[in-house]
Amino acid sequence: MIKIIESLRDKLRLVVGRCVIIASRYGDDGLNVDVELTPGEKRRNVEFLQQYGFISRPKGPVSAVAIFPDGNRSNGLVVACDGDGEGASKKLEEGEVCMISPYGQQIYFQKDG
Repeated sequence: MIKIIESLRDKLRLVVGRCVIIASRYGDDGLNVDVELTPGEKRRNVEFLQQYGFISRPKGPVSAVAIFPDGNRSNGLVVACDGDGEGASKKLEEGEVCMISPYGQQIYFQKDG
């Protein structure tokens, strides 16, 4: 019984964790990030979810929170909340931020002002 509890405890520890985003890139499935979870434990192409109506492309290194369903560190998500806003396909340069409404208004903070 103790082994079962210890195994469950170990898995729960891996479900949510802090990480550092060290790079970002667009892939076929949207924006992905490379993260460092613990010193030396890195994961590439982790899905990056964002808050509905807001998109950004992190410029590393920045702190983040990663979630790993079932404690599986090979299948993670860096989270905020995601949505299907009008600007979800807009491509940003590293460090840029864009706030977009589903009605077409936007505030775009570009790297060149």
